[in-house]
Amino acid sequence: MTATLTPPEVAETPQEQKSRGLALGRKPSASAVKLNLSGEPTVQLLPSTIRDRSLARSRVRTGVLLVILGVIVAAALVAVGTLRNTQAQDALNAANDDTTDLIGQQAQYADAVKINGLVEQIKELQKGATSTEIDWASLVRKLLAKLPAGAYILTIDAANVAPWEQMPTVGSSDEPQIATLSLSLSTLTIQDATAFSRSLSDLDGFAAATVAKVAVGTDGRVTTQLGLVLTTGAESGRFTDEAEDSDDASDAAAGETTDAAEDDSAATDGSEG
Repeated sequence: MTATLTPPEVAETPQEQKSRGLALGRKPSASAVKLNLSGEPTVQLLPSTIRDRSLARSRVRTGVLLVILGVIVAAALVAVGTLRNTQAQDALNAANDDTTDLIGQQAQYADAVKINGLVEQIKELQKGATSTEIDWASLVRKLLAKLPAGAYILTIDAANVAPWEQMPTVGSSDEPQIATLSLSLSTLTIQDATAFSRSLSDLDGFAAATVAKVAVGTDGRVTTQLGLVLTTGAESGRFTDEAEDSDDASDAAAGETTDAAEDDSAATDGSEG
């Protein structure tokens, strides 16, 4: 900083100042002192150690502020990283849970498919094992229903071919022989035995009926040995699709009959009311 000072002059009376100003041709000045202040002082009055300490403190403050700012930035980055890591871990856990559920569902589906395959195999085995099965009780009831008056069956010997055995054919046809019956029949006359033999032709799976032996007893009754051959159509078909469809149709018909009976009962009750 530079300061310029005008040397003080000898004080003049106002009259003298006015006279001198008029003599020089100028107006009198309001102040005789003029100060010009600019720039920097060329003289440092403080010791250099004080100045160095001031600079050091300023640098320390700046360093501390930078360290604090760095810590804040690092903490913010750590917080953001932790948050993203947590979110990523949650997403990974959710994906793992979904994967586990999908694996469980896939295992259940695989088990269901396996069980369904086993059921189908069992059905096929049942159909194969009963492909030559005869419902003997139903067949005997049909035979008894065809007996003429006064006749009765003495003995019945039956045999059917196993599914895994070679099936013989009936006569010159290609139809397989699945069962044979040998009947011992007691009738009043030979004509009754012949009529009974002819009536067997309407049985399911009937192939042939032959009279093997006829004998007349002391009581006058006729004993006849009949041979009956059965082919495809005589089997029971317990596990065939047709049997299942028939059972479903029977159940549906029974349900419709029950509903109709309930409707009739309700209508009757309404009319009585």
